[in-house]
Amino acid sequence: MKTSVHFIYSTVYTASVRFRVKMMKKLFVCIVCIVVVYMLLVNFEVFRHLKIAKTTRVERTHLDECDCSNYTVTKKVGETTKQVDNSRIVSDISNITAHWKKEDIESQNLRKRLPKAIVIGQRKCGTHALSFFLDFHPQVKTATDPIETEFMSNADKFTGGIRSYRDMMPFSFADQITIEKCPQYFEERSAAKRLQTMDKNGILPNIKIIALVCDPVNRALSDFVQEIKLTEQHVKNRHKWKFDEFEKVVFGSADDKIRGDLNIIAGGVYVNFLQSWFELFPKENIVVLNGDELKTDPSPLLNDLEDFLGVSRYFKPSMFVDDGAGGFACFTDPRACLPTSKGRKHPEISQKHRSLLKEYYVESNKRLFTEYVGREFKW
Repeated sequence: MKTSVHFIYSTVYTASVRFRVKMMKKLFVCIVCIVVVYMLLVNFEVFRHLKIAKTTRVERTHLDECDCSNYTVTKKVGETTKQVDNSRIVSDISNITAHWKKEDIESQNLRKRLPKAIVIGQRKCGTHALSFFLDFHPQVKTATDPIETEFMSNADKFTGGIRSYRDMMPFSFADQITIEKCPQYFEERSAAKRLQTMDKNGILPNIKIIALVCDPVNRALSDFVQEIKLTEQHVKNRHKWKFDEFEKVVFGSADDKIRGDLNIIAGGVYVNFLQSWFELFPKENIVVLNGDELKTDPSPLLNDLEDFLGVSRYFKPSMFVDDGAGGFACFTDPRACLPTSKGRKHPEISQKHRSLLKEYYVESNKRLFTEYVGREFKW
């Protein structure tokens, strides 16, 4: 009897042990499978987020900030996907869902870079037009979001640091140079000092300075119209002038005395502001160009600028055409013109007052041409 009980106990115990071992093996296999599946899912999710992040970084530029020549862009149309070869993606692509291939992004080192050159102004002398044309050059990317960073002229933005400054720049490839445009810098010595500090500290080494000037009389008229426009847009602290009051504002009650203290007039005495820039930066790193040349055939000016920047010559006269409205030239292929807000109509002034204004700028223009430009502009 004892033997039988012992045998039954041994059999049951052995069976239970085998069962537990078998279940442990199955549990172990299940755990391994769960871990493998989990790792696969994690890796897929990481890759998906990486892909989304890459795409989002490019899409934040609206894709008109990326030079797309020789690259394939995937364009979704309904449920199908087509491969589109683009010589250039311009601003109207904002309605298209486009994605860069991951390998293109990584192999070409697409990322945001600090500028190699800065267009400092002067305002109302074609800085926007220059930036617009330069962005067609395959080796150049201009900052457009925001259009004007004000990083050097705004103390709060400057204290935000280099990372915030870089975030304001467009995405570019390794063989492209980034250019910032901000006409507020021209009259701000503090902006010149901050930029000099960044140059000396190796943050923006050997930075190139591009200054645009233009006929100071027409510039004053344009600045006057801009002031009126800002007032209409309810911008704070603007003069409440009317379109036909230019002569009244500039000359006051005295018919032959110009109010040189007005910003619209003082802004045309270019030497007063260029002096600071030439004191702080090497002369070979600054170029002063005539913005009026952007209105008919910009190619000679752009060729000079290409040489200054050290990029290949790309622009030709055949690429530009007169817009027919007295404003800036249009790019021919693709057909692209500046917005109608550029080249606004100026108020009419008498020949007497125009001559007085021209005479007012004679001496400062002479200094400009002899000390900073090396040639005369036809004003």
